[in-house]
Amino acid sequence: MTEQTQTTPQPATGPKRFLRSREDRWLGGVAGGLGHYFGVDPILFRIGAVALALVGGLAFFVYPAMWLLVPTDDGTGNPTGPAPLMRWLGGPDGKIKAGRVVAITAAIVGGAIALTALTIGAVLATGSGGGVWVAVAVIALGVVAVAGALAGRRRAAWLLVPAALVAIPAGLVAAADVRFDGGWDDRTYRPATASAVPAGGYKLAGGYMRVDLRDLRLAPGTTTEVPVQIGMGAVTVIVPPSVCVQSDSRIGAGYVNVLGDEHSGLDVRRGIQGASGSAPRVHLSADVGMGALEVVHRPKDALFDDNGRSHPIDTQNNAACVGAA
Repeated sequence: MTEQTQTTPQPATGPKRFLRSREDRWLGGVAGGLGHYFGVDPILFRIGAVALALVGGLAFFVYPAMWLLVPTDDGTGNPTGPAPLMRWLGGPDGKIKAGRVVAITAAIVGGAIALTALTIGAVLATGSGGGVWVAVAVIALGVVAVAGALAGRRRAAWLLVPAALVAIPAGLVAAADVRFDGGWDDRTYRPATASAVPAGGYKLAGGYMRVDLRDLRLAPGTTTEVPVQIGMGAVTVIVPPSVCVQSDSRIGAGYVNVLGDEHSGLDVRRGIQGASGSAPRVHLSADVGMGALEVVHRPKDALFDDNGRSHPIDTQNNAACVGAA
């Protein structure tokens, strides 16, 4: 009879090594491993990961990279085997095999395409009025992830990744009140008469829009309403110097410049009212979700042109308005 002996892992010797935690983990054990390596509470790294995810999304790249390239601690400071990436590419021995490389590459590309489509779909759905359904989907993913974690199914926590990829861009679109109406394109409008201006205004879901009003023949003392709406992009409105521009502009996130009256930031609301002169007036009601709005006298003074190139802008003025503020 042969006696079987069970070997126990021996503590690691030499310099301390950064390994992912096997016990203290929410997702891949990265924060737990960092906490053990630096001798601090892992919650600090988890809070930092959330902050990096919300500011620039850096955590979405750093965390998966560390998870793929760092092995798991066996409890004694030694790795349990190859890092996940090497194990996927070569199996338990970590030796890279061509077939595995092709399969993993295809899976990564497919996953990236799926996550990108998910993010774009969330943005389009929110901007098209389906924000409630997006919120329901995010809540459902969160509930399943939490329930799985409580039931001991740690892999369910990975559902928080698609939930975040849906929630963050959808939240930004909702906060900026982006509305996708009118298609996606680069468009130029040049009405010849005031009646040619659509009653509902000019609308574009995304792209670049130029509204050229230089051909309008407006009677002195009259006011012509020109509503403009774009979900994401830039709008250039051109008016002749003889026309007084009155405006009510709202920019969810971006930049506005109405003949020198400029501002940028979040939820920008600018208005020019109170003209009392006899010059014909154009009242511009602009609603831009994310992007830029500019009003100029000459096309060459525009910050944007049809190709998206930028130009230096001359000092503008609204000289035709008397008493405007």
